[in-house]
Amino acid sequence: MTLITITNGRVITLMAGLTPKSRQIDDLPSLVQDAIDNPNENNFTDTREVTRPEAKRILDLIGHRVLGYVHVIDGTSVRHILKDHSQDALPMTPDDILRIPEITRDADTIEQGEEIQGLERLIYRKRENGQTIVIEEVRTRRAKLALVTAYKVPMDEAGATPVAPAVPGEALAHTSETAGVNVSDE
Repeated sequence: MTLITITNGRVITLMAGLTPKSRQIDDLPSLVQDAIDNPNENNFTDTREVTRPEAKRILDLIGHRVLGYVHVIDGTSVRHILKDHSQDALPMTPDDILRIPEITRDADTIEQGEEIQGLERLIYRKRENGQTIVIEEVRTRRAKLALVTAYKVPMDEAGATPVAPAVPGEALAHTSETAGVNVSDE
């Protein structure tokens, strides 16, 4: 038996007893809470459209035309950030995740990241109480810039280079998503 439902104007076809793999959540605060409350679901939200100046920076950087793309955050990336980067020297919190659209919009720098599984990555850096680094992958088929991870690193007093972790011998948490990302400005 097939069941058809309409959610936010989208038609979803389900087999009886099955649920969709993911669904769109209307706003980022609701998505963050949903990701915490429902660890087996991978829902998502579109956070904002790529701005013209941002699209120009990305075109100049990696050659992709991303005007018309949207930034998207899903439950998996939220859980990854909270699990793997909440114990860093500058821990990521749910409130930090809520600031990711602002960080990508107002980034001090955007850099080309390492291509992983055929998807190009962008690295956004914003200095503010240390440096916040946001990594997104370019999903051309869906016209999305999808969050992979985000984390913060401490900076020295001049704000130029990362400093050693607060606890001697404790390294900043790096995962497969952050491998190869240089946290310094050099």
